[in-house]
Amino acid sequence: MSPLLQLGILVFVVIIGLLLTVDLNSVLQGKTIKVRWWGLTISVVLLFSTFAVEGSAGQVGASERGIVLRLGATTDRILPPGLYFVTPFIETVERMDIRTHAYEAPASAASKDLQEVSTTVTINYRIDPTQVTKVYVDLRRDYVNVVLKPFVQEAVKSVTAEYNAGDLITLRPKVRSQIEDSLKTRVGQYGVIVDNVSITDFSFSKVFTDAIEAKVGAAQDAERAKNKLLQIEVEAQQAKAQAEGQRDATIARAEGEAQAILRVATAQAEANKLVAETLTKEIILYAYVQKLADGTKVIILPNGQQFILPSELVH
Repeated sequence: MSPLLQLGILVFVVIIGLLLTVDLNSVLQGKTIKVRWWGLTISVVLLFSTFAVEGSAGQVGASERGIVLRLGATTDRILPPGLYFVTPFIETVERMDIRTHAYEAPASAASKDLQEVSTTVTINYRIDPTQVTKVYVDLRRDYVNVVLKPFVQEAVKSVTAEYNAGDLITLRPKVRSQIEDSLKTRVGQYGVIVDNVSITDFSFSKVFTDAIEAKVGAAQDAERAKNKLLQIEVEAQQAKAQAEGQRDATIARAEGEAQAILRVATAQAEANKLVAETLTKEIILYAYVQKLADGTKVIILPNGQQFILPSELVH
C-alpha cells in the first residue's frame, strides 16, 4: 500500500471519528461542544483497527522480495511479489530490491613488470532472491560500500599483477574474464550475484605510453622498409626477366637470320655446283655471242689478249 493511500485512509478515519465524537449541532449553534463518549470509543476502535490493517497488509513489488521481521528479528519467511498479510504490531515487512544495477568504479594496480595501470570497471549486479535475508542481516542495503567497492579493487590488483603491461592490452578479454570470475566468487558468498563485468582500455604512465608509441612507430617503419625491399626485389626480378626475354628474343632472331643465310648460301652453292657441272666452252661462247649486238663486225680486245671465235659462229 502506497504512503499516499495510507494517508488518505487515515484522514478519512479521523474525519469519521470526529463526526461520531463531536455533536455538530452544538458547534453550529455556538454552544459548548458536546462529546459523545460512545462516538469517541468507536473512533478509537476504528483508528486502532485502521492502524492494525495497514500494518498487517501490503504489497511486494514485482522486482522486490519481502523479509518478514517478528519484533525486529528476521524470520525464514520471504514474501514473493503480490499482496501479503502479517500479524499486526508484531510482524513487519522489509522490502529488498532484486533488480539488476550497474556499479562503476575506477581502479588502479601494478602490472607484473611493475608498470602503473589504471582502468574503469563496470559491474552489473543484483541480489540473490533466495538470499535476501542473509543480505539484509549482513549488509542491510549497503552492499555496494561493504562488498563491491573493496572486492573490485582487490580483483583488479590480483589479476593485473599476473600480466606484463603489454599483455594487458593484447589479452584484455582474458583479463576481463578473470576479473569477472574473481568477483563472482568473492561477492557471491555474500548473496550478491555478478552478471557481467566490463573494463575500459587500460591506461599507463606517460613514460610507458611514449615507449609503446615509439616501439609501435619503429615496428611500422621496419614493416614499411620490408615492404619497400620486397617491392625493389620484385621490380629487379621483373627487370631481369624482361632483359632475359629481350636477350633470348635477340638470340633467337640472330639464330633465325643465320639459319636463313646458311640456307641461302647452301642453295647458291648447290646452284653454282650444278652450273659448273653443266657449263661447257661452247655454252659460254654461245652466251657471249648472244650478248653481242646485231651486225657486230669488229671487237677490240686489250693488248695481249686473244679472242678467236669459231668459224661456225661467224656470220
